Amino acid sequence: FVEHHAGSEESLLEMITLTLTDMVDSRGGGYGEVETMVSSAHCVDRPVCALVLAAYSVVSWGADAR
Repeated sequence: FVEHHAGSEESLLEMITLTLTDMVDSRGGGYGEVETMVSSAHCVDRPVCALVLAAYSVVSWGADAR
């Protein structure tokens, strides 16, 4: 996972793509295509927040794992 903030969606997507590409290249690849979803808000009177959730399926590593 990476976290960035920027003044424009274009700049944000460029930073995310460059960071993830570098991470995949330095870790040997095999991670599949980068998929993104961008949400934005303009702060006027109150702070704003973005929440990201990544859910994984659970897979046992051995016969004794629960």
